[in-house]
Amino acid sequence: MEDNATDKGLSPVFYSHFFNEGIYLIKDKMTSMTMRPRESVIAENDIVYSESVFAFSGNIRSHILLLFLYPGKNDLPVKDKIFLEKILGAIGLSLESIAWLNMADYPETTWAEMAQNPQFNTLVAFNIKNSFFPDTPFGEIAVLNDKNVFLYHSLEEISADAEKKKVLWSGLKKMFNK
Repeated sequence: MEDNATDKGLSPVFYSHFFNEGIYLIKDKMTSMTMRPRESVIAENDIVYSESVFAFSGNIRSHILLLFLYPGKNDLPVKDKIFLEKILGAIGLSLESIAWLNMADYPETTWAEMAQNPQFNTLVAFNIKNSFFPDTPFGEIAVLNDKNVFLYHSLEEISADAEKKKVLWSGLKKMFNK
């Protein structure tokens, strides 16, 4: 294209609402790519990313991602959701302000695939296998692929154990500078 769309005030997000294919606007070049089901469009600066592998819940533009493992469930169990909302509230967040994903829907996913999501730089994983996160200490903050990762027990286990609550709270305070 001769004309730069952003010079005319039209952002890549504007175009993403009118096309069934992903639009990537990088500098003056515009290309397209066929998208697969379960996709979301994420705008960052002058680039629109098309994430077609994961169906995130919550705020998909957040830099924070929570991972869970609830086989056969579409949503968090009520008791765990209430507990999680209290935890998030204590650090100034909510389920609406972060992105979250049930990894039971993606049993073959690897850390390498998850790490490709450019918008997430902070991940908190509940009840996810250590093998998913290579060389990640359980209950401590680790840095993998320039992302802060905290791997810990399930919400159900944490809510029932005072010592696990202390470890979680300590990790979250460090991670979010609280």
